[in-house]
Amino acid sequence: MRKFLLPIPHQFGKRHTLLPATASLLSICILFLSSGKVLAYNLEGPKWAGQPAPGHCCAYIYVQRGPATTYDQTAYTNAIAAWNNDDRALIFFASGAGMGYTTDTYNSGTSLDGWTNYGSSNGYFTYANTYLNYYFTGDTKNYPDGRIQGIAVHELGHSVGLAHASGCVIMVAASYTRWYTCGIDTPQTDDENGINALY
Repeated sequence: MRKFLLPIPHQFGKRHTLLPATASLLSICILFLSSGKVLAYNLEGPKWAGQPAPGHCCAYIYVQRGPATTYDQTAYTNAIAAWNNDDRALIFFASGAGMGYTTDTYNSGTSLDGWTNYGSSNGYFTYANTYLNYYFTGDTKNYPDGRIQGIAVHELGHSVGLAHASGCVIMVAASYTRWYTCGIDTPQTDDENGINALY
């Protein structure tokens, strides 16, 4: 019985054509992995309508300041300044009604020290309310000022479309990580990149 085998030169030729293709694929993977950071921000989904196209300065987000304790008002003031003084994030928070609303609340029945509620329609926010929980930010839990500011900066990030992300970024979920592990209370490069992808 005769066996049908490929001729030897063709078999070697096939191996040699796969070898460069494999090497090329490996080179592309190495180039991709070494070419810089992978995106380290996540987006909620909606954003505010009527803003410039992404990459064009600047989105203006109007925030109405509601009642809050002195330490939470200070945290919001410093958080707005942290975003507004960041030359790389193409966003500016201005005083005014109609978009965001900041306040605080006392809730001992949750582990959250801050949160944001929002509504959206057709991919755009209809409202965004941010809360600091003074059960945690108040005197009883002894939160340092920087940690409270970081919570406010984080919640303002949610109010404009940023979602939780990992690493030492302002959008990392836990304020403990933000403050004690990372030592941050202002937007970081990946947070800025997320804003600039939206606005």
